[in-house]
Amino acid sequence: MNEINLSLKERAQFTWMFSILKKLNPAEEKDYNWRIEVLTSGFKKEYREAISYEVMSDDEVSCEICEETRDILRMYIHLDSSYKKLDNKAGIDKERLTFKGFDNSEGPHLHYATFLLERMNRFQQLQNIHHDYDTHSAIIDKYRHMLKVYRKHTKGKDYNTLNKETIIDLLKLAP
Repeated sequence: MNEINLSLKERAQFTWMFSILKKLNPAEEKDYNWRIEVLTSGFKKEYREAISYEVMSDDEVSCEICEETRDILRMYIHLDSSYKKLDNKAGIDKERLTFKGFDNSEGPHLHYATFLLERMNRFQQLQNIHHDYDTHSAIIDKYRHMLKVYRKHTKGKDYNTLNKETIIDLLKLAP
């Protein structure tokens, strides 16, 4: 695990935060005291544990991955809302309109989608009752291909209802 560097100012801020938390949670005083001691003494090797940094990811999720994930979710909302407006739904497998999620190996996409759906309560119409968005098989390439075709169909157009043929074409590519 990578060591972390804290400036004197950051150490002071964490120390003040733990001092306040200690006052608010007297039952946790012992836990906060050792954290404060690590920070005030400058025990660099212990910083990560002291500030509970071990639960944080060393890697950030890029804006590109976040935007791609949002685009996939928006595409599924557009598909679903267009489907609901169709008079003739024959030939469309409604199950394929369901957003499946991402594989655990596609961690940044999976975690960001779960965050948006479950914690931020965004894209509510895509939430599944099981709250499990791990597909247990790689799926991102299918979504990317689907997005490419979706963008061709919607390029330069307002957010209009997709026609039945477009929905069918996209669902053929869906995971």
